[in-house]
Amino acid sequence: MDQAAILNVMKTYFEKKQPSMVSEPFSDQPLNALLEDSLDVVDFLFHLEENLEIQAEVDIEQLMPKLMNKKCGDAAFEILHFVSDRH
Repeated sequence: MDQAAILNVMKTYFEKKQPSMVSEPFSDQPLNALLEDSLDVVDFLFHLEENLEIQAEVDIEQLMPKLMNKKCGDAAFEILHFVSDRH
């Protein structure tokens, strides 16, 4: 798994949930612009757990503060490190 694969999982999620909000280049789009409320955040984390086959439950309080003020490409990099630490 690499950053591009994670970015693709993220983009697929947002294209299904909020296609009108996804812009190109996706990697430059602010993640917090796509996650409008707390239910969006929880659903997004479930999507990551399922599609990235993360073995342990993702702690929202641990991961999300690292992601929310980042562009999607940078968030994918943070997720890569988070996932790598759990495998």
